[in-house]
Amino acid sequence: MSSSRPKKSAKTRPAAPEGGLLRAHKEEKFQLHDEADLVNFRADALTRFITNQDLMDNVTLKLIHTSRLAPPRSFPGNEGKNKLYEEDATDEAIMEAAKNMTPTQLFSGDLPLMRAKEKLLARELAELHEELEKVINTSVLSEKSSFQKRAVKRLADAQSQCSDAESLEHLESVLERTLQEYKDKFKHEYTFDDRP
Repeated sequence: MSSSRPKKSAKTRPAAPEGGLLRAHKEEKFQLHDEADLVNFRADALTRFITNQDLMDNVTLKLIHTSRLAPPRSFPGNEGKNKLYEEDATDEAIMEAAKNMTPTQLFSGDLPLMRAKEKLLARELAELHEELEKVINTSVLSEKSSFQKRAVKRLADAQSQCSDAESLEHLESVLERTLQEYKDKFKHEYTFDDRP
């Protein structure tokens, strides 16, 4: 079997210039890529191919009892184990089960329980928001602080709508009115500091 690459010819080194200590040394002929160099790679590839084929045959030809296979669920669930409500439970019973849940209990994948939990959380959020509004309006913020909060919101809205010369004039008028109202209500003049 001949290789498609040309074989290198023998090389000779030139003779030593003086003294004759170094003689010309003739190198033997050799090929860059001998087929024996590739035998190990081919044998390894063949071994891997045979092993892979055996594994594929093992998977495809053995009988598997499909009655024992359970399809995976979309969500992790606790079906059959420690169900928090009966199968024919009413919405009130499901809501009660959601109220009595501990943080460690799993409810993901149980859609009725998830909907009940969402309603409970929305209701709790609304109650906390109302409670916060009561506290803010009475004791936490003074009248001056609440005025400043409303004024900042009003000015931010006017600035966000500022896109041309007319809206810029509107922003300046809102600023002047706010400063005048602040001066009239709290007897304190707000001054701008032009320092950088």
